[in-house]
Amino acid sequence: MICNTCGNPVTPFQFVHGYVVAFDDTRAVGLTLPKATADEIAHEAPHYAVLSAIPPSTRSLPSRPPTW
Repeated sequence: MICNTCGNPVTPFQFVHGYVVAFDDTRAVGLTLPKATADEIAHEAPHYAVLSAIPPSTRSLPSRPPTW
């Protein structure tokens, strides 16, 4: 695909498959979560982000819950 404005090549993308992994407090064991749990986390993202190990200097955009 080519950009209509500048003519540069562009490639749109979608996440077709995804997963959510939860780790224990020591980050030694991780489990892939089932869809229902991943949906719950997506709907409460700000709450779970506070509990995560995201470095303070990380910049991220709020995501919206999946529409499966």
